[in-house]
Amino acid sequence: MTYHSIVVFLHFIHSSYALHWLSKVPENLENNKENVYISNSSPQSAYKAYLNQFQRDFSMFLTLRSEEIVSNGRMVLTFIGRNTLNSDQFYRDCCHVWTLLSKSLGDLVFEGLVSKPKLDAFNMPFYDPNEQELKEVIQNEGSFEINDLETHEYDLGHSNCDNQEDDEAGYNEANCIRAVTESMLVVHFGEDIIDILFDKYARHVTQHASRRNKTSVTLVVALTKK
Repeated sequence: MTYHSIVVFLHFIHSSYALHWLSKVPENLENNKENVYISNSSPQSAYKAYLNQFQRDFSMFLTLRSEEIVSNGRMVLTFIGRNTLNSDQFYRDCCHVWTLLSKSLGDLVFEGLVSKPKLDAFNMPFYDPNEQELKEVIQNEGSFEINDLETHEYDLGHSNCDNQEDDEAGYNEANCIRAVTESMLVVHFGEDIIDILFDKYARHVTQHASRRNKTSVTLVVALTKK
């Protein structure tokens, strides 16, 4: 029996809200205590570890896609990113989704429901690049030209909550984050804390319901294969 390989060449690729997830949690995060991600209290080594892992993963994605797509083929990629209004690379405001998760888990540590070492050992496999970081990876990898790069503000619940109660908006946002993270949290912390954790999360969201200017944005980049 003879097997023939099939080569598929694509003309268009679209990735929607996937590439901000890393292939693994970066190494050397031991000093990033009480944070599940980068925060104002994170050491420089944590920021570098996250950035380096994102650069490796995204560069590999571009290289592999360049082997599949025809010359002048197009890609449109949508990321959760961060805005560049604040020059501090560590800055994630009080309403950043992982800042709120860190606070909520910290509440459970305070109440004795989660051990502090357990919290310190948990980190999100995630990186929210800014425009410049995105451009640098694309340019350094070299397979694609940037046709357009746009930044769009977004809000999980509060930008359109004028007709909602703050509590309702808080629980809506908590449910969004729960849908994304619950499986990871259960593996590390167990099932028993999940309901309590996201009740805490919703309350933290509600406390900041009046804040409109958040760190996170959506980045959309359109690329053409060279």
